[in-house]
Amino acid sequence: PVGRAADAALEQFRPDVAVDAEGNALAVWDQAPEGRDEEDIWANYYSAEEQSWGTAELIENTDTGPALFPRIAIHTDGDAVVVWQQVNEEGVRDVWSNRYTREAGWGTEERIDNGSGDARLPQVAIDPSGTAVAVWYQSDGDYDSVYSSRLPSNGVWSDPTPIEDEGGDARRPQVATDSVGAVVVWEHEKGSRSVVFANRATADGSWRREERPIDFAAGDSAEQPHVATDGSGYAIAVWRQFDGTSYKVWFNRYTDAAGDWGTASVIEAPVAGDVSTPQIAMGPAGTAVAVWSQFDGVNYDIWASRYTQGASWGIPERIGASNQGEALNPRVAVDADDGAVAVWTQPDGPETAIWSNRYTEGSGWGVAERNNPAATGSAESARVAVGPNGNAVAIWTQFVRGTEQIWSSRLQQRAPQ
Repeated sequence: PVGRAADAALEQFRPDVAVDAEGNALAVWDQAPEGRDEEDIWANYYSAEEQSWGTAELIENTDTGPALFPRIAIHTDGDAVVVWQQVNEEGVRDVWSNRYTREAGWGTEERIDNGSGDARLPQVAIDPSGTAVAVWYQSDGDYDSVYSSRLPSNGVWSDPTPIEDEGGDARRPQVATDSVGAVVVWEHEKGSRSVVFANRATADGSWRREERPIDFAAGDSAEQPHVATDGSGYAIAVWRQFDGTSYKVWFNRYTDAAGDWGTASVIEAPVAGDVSTPQIAMGPAGTAVAVWSQFDGVNYDIWASRYTQGASWGIPERIGASNQGEALNPRVAVDADDGAVAVWTQPDGPETAIWSNRYTEGSGWGVAERNNPAATGSAESARVAVGPNGNAVAIWTQFVRGTEQIWSSRLQQRAPQ
């Protein structure tokens, strides 16, 4: 079913969603209270058994400045952690967090950074033991640096740790976790270009502190990195990099057996136009799916390629809705059976709609479908999460009669044809 995930007709923005092993979902977003411009962080719980959302809850009540960009991660047992950035009384951005448990619900919000400079765009992931790893970038007065903090399942947040010291601005980190620890990638300014750097932490939180560039060693900028892990020591990072003619999707693999990253390579697509916002997700067996938006000379469309452990990337396929106009900002999730669900925004008549496509093992990609109802207004900011059984929850911002609202759709696993 498609419908609102929030029960208040107020301005709601920037959603995120996570799904546990039973198919239950937690959604978070920032929301502006009536008569105020300063957003708060809200959450709602989706019951797979009842197939319905509950009542939205305010999970941040610091009453300072705007709280924005919430990101959520969930453990298989249903416990979850959300992080966000929030402006304090001095006008400086801090990183805050709240924890959800199945037994007690949401706890009390707490600040997790301890610096005096702006802290921005936190991300979070949870490893198999239930330990959460948060990353963000923060100004130290000279540069923006990447920091990390850990939250054990029955513990407290650790003191923030800088995980790079290269000099120059390091920004927009992304994190993934597995049984070995955590992997973080980020953009790092090196002179006139940006470079994709990475670092690896062990399960006890010890960072290698041998952070290094993992992109193609050339003079062309690399940006928009994203990373995923398979749960057993393998990681794949993707990003876009300019080759002198156009931006292409590049990737690199980390193997725990080798204890290092390999050689960066390009994922060649049948069209030659610029790519944007590459994303990647991995299943427990090491199968990965990368998606991106790429210009074909007329429009941007959504493309996907699949990586099989021990083999290579398959031939990229166009998975967007044909002849619908600019398809942008894809997101992808992979289930335990190596199936995948991708969502993105793309026009449908006068509206920008939320579209999705599903990959099923043995059948390949299906036909792109519109998720949000027609004639309800344009939509944006699509996110998706999938449970081990293949049931997925998509969430987005929907414009309804001049108000931005959080809507969702549940994509139920289909039987093989």
